[in-house]
Formats: sequence, C-alpha cells, structure tokens
Amino acid sequence: MLYYGPRKSAFAIKYKVQARMEENAESSQSTLKPIKAKQRINVHQSITEQPTHKKYSVEKNIKTFFFVRQGPTKVDIDLEKESWYSNDMAILNCTIDNTRCDKDIKGIKVKIRRIVQGTSMTTSKKYEDNTLILAHEFPGVRHHRKDTKRIEVDLRIFADVERRVKKVHKKKKKPFSELDIEIQQEMVATTQTTLIKVSYVAEVHLYHSGATWKSKFPPTELPIKIFSAKSVEALKAKDRAPEVPAGWQPKVYKNLAV
Repeated sequence: MLYYGPRKSAFAIKYKVQARMEENAESSQSTLKPIKAKQRINVHQSITEQPTHKKYSVEKNIKTFFFVRQGPTKVDIDLEKESWYSNDMAILNCTIDNTRCDKDIKGIKVKIRRIVQGTSMTTSKKYEDNTLILAHEFPGVRHHRKDTKRIEVDLRIFADVERRVKKVHKKKKKPFSELDIEIQQEMVATTQTTLIKVSYVAEVHLYHSGATWKSKFPPTELPIKIFSAKSVEALKAKDRAPEVPAGWQPKVYKNLAV
C-alpha cells in the first residue's frame, strides 16, 4: 500500500525483489563486478471471505420547534456484502418506513469515509486521518409513505496525482516511480498491520424537511472493506498460459563444473 496524506505525511508498505549474479572464481584478482537487478513489486490482497448480508436498523422520533412530535422514522439497511473491490458498485438496499411521520425525507446521502492510522517505527509518533472520499445523494421519501431503495455507490475514484505530488511533496527531490503513480490511481486497500491501519465506513444520512429541533436522524455507520481491483486481474492472469515470443524454442542445459 502507498498513502500520501494532506499534510506532508507519507507512509508505505513496499516490497522489493533483488537478484544478484556473481562471478564464481577462485582467484581474488577478479575484476568483474557483481550484476545486480532490483524490481519493486505490488502485492495485492484478494477477497477470501464468503459474501454475507449485513443488516442494520435505526429508528428515531422526529421533533420540530417547541418539541412538537412529528412521529418516528425507521430505516432498515441490507448490505449485500461488506467486502468490495475498488472498481465495484457497492449495493445497499434501504427500506425507509416514514408512514408514522408527518415530515418528508427530502434526501438521502451516502458517504464513504477512510480512516488511516500510522505509527512511526523510530519515534512511536502516531498519525490519524479521517477523510470523506465519496458522497452521493439520492431522492427521499414522502411523509406517511414506505419505500425500498436500491442504492448503488460507485467506488471507482481516481486520484489527481499531479496536484497531490505538488502539494504534499514540494521538497521531494526523487521523482515518483511509475509504480507509485499506478498505486495512487486506486483507493488505498483495507490494511490491518501493527504500523499501518486503513479502514472504511459507509454512512447513510436521512434529511427531513423543515427544522428538526435537536432530533436529526442519526447517521447509520456500516463498516466495509475495500480491496484492490488489481488482485482480480492477477487471479485471472494466474489461470492463463504465459505469453511467449513467436518461434521460441528454449533449451535447458545442465550445470557443468569447469
């Protein structure tokens, strides 16, 4: 994973593969230098758990000025699954019971928040960031009505890499690698390690018409997990035969001691 925060903060979990070829010579007079090659790799975690429905229910009595009761509103949310890939459409089935309330629900808003927690290995200093990364609005429900809505939330977000690089790392002399830029094109995957933790929460907000006197409908918080879509491509590639050049006829020789 690779994370660049809004306040010149950056931390990452990176993997490197290093290959080294040395001359097998008995003499110390060898002038050949070892051949080294380094390649950074991106490790993606795939969804291994089975899809399970998660159900949430919230009910609230709505009041207006002078504590006039307008009646209760109830919402039942059925989350088709709690783990998604970054190119998925998250599906929420919301059943809103407004039959006993005299106030219209003018709108429904679904928000996705990312909570990032990091701990420095050297100073033990902790960093935490709670960022709103997505917000979608949907039509509400009239008073004395009941409706079931299928809400689709598009998880495909593309970071503005150039703007972020200029703002967050103005003094960074070493340019970003192509892999760094590629990683930033997706949402940071859900991560739970000792030093870095990344989690996501989906919030469902209901907004009633008029002024609700200290009785706003509380947001329903739904913990979700988001994984990289690249892991899906990797699983598909695993089942395919590797591509080879036309007319390729490899020969394998045994190791010979000279």
